[in-house]
Amino acid sequence: MGELLISEDVFRSLSDRKDVLGIQLLNYLFLYQEELGKDRASLDARRQKAMTEYWQLTTQQERLCYLAAQYYDLMEYAQECKGEYTSPIIAYCLQAIGQNFTDSGFNISILADTMHLSLPYLSTVFKNATGQNISNYLSNQRLEYAKRLLRDSSIPIREVCFRSGYDDPRYFAKLVKKHTGMTPSEFRNLYGAQGVPTDTKEERT
Repeated sequence: MGELLISEDVFRSLSDRKDVLGIQLLNYLFLYQEELGKDRASLDARRQKAMTEYWQLTTQQERLCYLAAQYYDLMEYAQECKGEYTSPIIAYCLQAIGQNFTDSGFNISILADTMHLSLPYLSTVFKNATGQNISNYLSNQRLEYAKRLLRDSSIPIREVCFRSGYDDPRYFAKLVKKHTGMTPSEFRNLYGAQGVPTDTKEERT
């Protein structure tokens, strides 16, 4: 059957055909698990349980989230079995955070919604895979980028704040103080003389 990939369009199409297509997708997911070598008896029991749970859900959003969770669980298992998959949840999270952390409007709740997953589920999967809290990971990406920008004295501290994904300079100053023991100005005075050039996100990666 090859590598299982389900596009965003498939999930969107469930809006009009959520009952029939949803059940077909669940059957397809369990069939693929059989090909990966899972025990047939165990799969039959899980399949029946999944079908029952799916039919008990009453809203489109609940069914979308349920199907997405089943899909990501399968891909996690595929990674363990074949050793050739990158965890789809983690890969997508890292990519999305890397591309959007400088946007102050981006947050973990938006990321979870984009993936059709509940925030608690996403947080648990990310923590189990990386050992890090996903919110802390996002915050650390922003802070590390801000520290690099602070080394360039030509960039006003207020602009460093905004360019690093924060929209409140006072909150930004408190975070820098908490994590470095220095205010943004003190950090700049200490490290800015090292002459480290300003990084863009592309240069940073």
